[in-house]
Amino acid sequence: MFQPIYDIEGGPGWIISGRTLLPEINDHTLFREAFEQDNLSVPLELLWTGYPEQAFRLLEKKSVSTRQQALIADCFRGLERYPEAEQIYRALLKDITDPRLEATLHQHLGKIQAIRFSSSEKIMTLDDILYTTLVKFSNGAQK
Repeated sequence: MFQPIYDIEGGPGWIISGRTLLPEINDHTLFREAFEQDNLSVPLELLWTGYPEQAFRLLEKKSVSTRQQALIADCFRGLERYPEAEQIYRALLKDITDPRLEATLHQHLGKIQAIRFSSSEKIMTLDDILYTTLVKFSNGAQK
């Protein structure tokens, strides 16, 4: 699997992890100062520190916005509810007209898909499907 070399500074108090490609808070004080006026700062901090269930509980009580829906999808990713996360991002992408936001949503969808399909168990399942398909094709071609 892809192994990035380094973390990337994302903003005041947070980074994009080179290991997971996900945001992580590395300075809570700086993060809180930077996001002081952000009405989603608390669920964002919970999500980015590994508490997706608690973040989701707060987000589902907020008014609906594209950003809030994207954060809910990221909570689902953190809870390994990948189909629900993908469904939200695909629905958001249908209505987006801003190319920068569209690129960001595609990036988040791609991360969910990369995580979802990176486990060896799922790869083995895909191998089994391919093998079964090839065997059926071979048997059908011989007749």
